[in-house]
Amino acid sequence: MFAAPVIAISSPNTHACQLAQMQTNAFRQLLKQRNIPLYSYEIEDFELDLKNLREFARL
Repeated sequence: MFAAPVIAISSPNTHACQLAQMQTNAFRQLLKQRNIPLYSYEIEDFELDLKNLREFARL
């Protein structure tokens, strides 16, 4: 679903934070300072989400 390579940082003990030896909030702040998005959400991802929502009658 997401463009590779992607390293998750959503929880305190994630791989990216561990690799950087940083706490989650500090790591997110570093990404923000360097204009690095937390994730890349492409139009294809959005279209797939819409399709899935329609299939499950949620939209």
